[in-house]
Amino acid sequence: MSDGHVRPAEHDDISAIQRVARETWHAAYDPVLGPEAVDATVEEWYAESVVADGIANDATAYLVAVDDGVVGYAFGGQIEADLAGLSAIYVQPDRWGAGIGHRLFVALTDRLRERGPERLQIRVLAANDRARTFYERHGATLADRQQITLAEVPVDKVTYERPL
Repeated sequence: MSDGHVRPAEHDDISAIQRVARETWHAAYDPVLGPEAVDATVEEWYAESVVADGIANDATAYLVAVDDGVVGYAFGGQIEADLAGLSAIYVQPDRWGAGIGHRLFVALTDRLRERGPERLQIRVLAANDRARTFYERHGATLADRQQITLAEVPVDKVTYERPL
């Protein structure tokens, strides 16, 4: 993505965000959850109305990485006065390692920092080693671990924190 850029997501990006979500969730989580559970989770969490609400919500920062189409996205928002949450960063699997996630992370944290929080919270499934390594390289430290149920599958979720 050497000539690509990160910009605020628009309503016209919804289908591309859904596509990237589906591809990345299958690549990252099929071995953990199974393809059916991944499909169910993506259908629920990335339904058109859910993504549209996130894009339209002024309290949420929703960004896309564009390089001949949307190749990644990130979103997050303020949780408390001094705490922001990074909800997701996903990049097409065939673009992993190209620096797109880094660009999205920097752009998203810059926008969240402008809103006043001093700390960032990131939650990710414990089995997602790629994401965990990415967040650790970006200064996040492990703060919590708990078991949750996702699409009727018990999994471990970890929470990271770092200064904004």
